[in-house]
Amino acid sequence: MKKTLSIKEARELKRFSIEFVASKLKLDKRIIEDIEKGVKLVGIHSYYEKSYTDSIYKFLDIEIEKQKFSNTFQQVNNNTYTLIVIYFIIFIFFSL
Repeated sequence: MKKTLSIKEARELKRFSIEFVASKLKLDKRIIEDIEKGVKLVGIHSYYEKSYTDSIYKFLDIEIEKQKFSNTFQQVNNNTYTLIVIYFIIFIFFSL
């Protein structure tokens, strides 16, 4: 079984500095530091956190496990799902 490396371990193994990775990916070094520490990004960056993480994995040549399509529904907040269903029911009711 293959051991998975964290972003920090892979970066240090390749002897890349945070500044080097940040400059190559055109990201702020604080974003990479926060992702390495496991800190959730805030503000506008939170929307791109998965994309940033995937870019870092690809740059460092870390294999990432692909998620199945059905798993994306589990990531949706239950409140959001409930609201969508309610709006859909209201829409159908008023369109009749």
